[in-house]
Amino acid sequence: PDYRPIALIRRESKQPRRRTRFVASRRHQRWQCDAKGPFEVLLTTGSLEALLHLVTLHLREDFAVPHVALRVWNGAAASGLPEFAPVSEGVREIAAGLAQPYCGGHAAEELVKWFGEDGERLRSFALVPLKHERLLGLLVLASEDAQRFYPEMGTLYLKRLGELVGTALERYAGQG
Repeated sequence: PDYRPIALIRRESKQPRRRTRFVASRRHQRWQCDAKGPFEVLLTTGSLEALLHLVTLHLREDFAVPHVALRVWNGAAASGLPEFAPVSEGVREIAAGLAQPYCGGHAAEELVKWFGEDGERLRSFALVPLKHERLLGLLVLASEDAQRFYPEMGTLYLKRLGELVGTALERYAGQG
């Protein structure tokens, strides 16, 4: 049984987001040493659909990232999945020009549209190129919080995430 005072339990249950961010922050520090972390499971998924679902799920659940969009244009091919919707040459150029992930308050209009009606409220973005020997696509994380993704934040973890997702996507190259 839990012997903590009831008031403490109630206070913790009223602050799930802060608690989640603290846990994510501690996990992030550990993952800087181990690039795979819980995303390691991506390398063993049984289907492309499962892979795409797990990327979004882990980012939303483990890191409390409220908005996640991903587009793939090289490598894997699958009809009917939103992740394979056509992208403009401009978006491809943006992704190709990223030597490291971008974090800040601006994103190209096309990228904002990937979030549908929620796009109007988004104030910060992280653009993560998906790479494995070549550029495969782009992962975009977004938040209504203008300080969630900011220019001075470290991007090592995001870069490793892009490489890991790119490696996992490469397994499905030519399928569809």
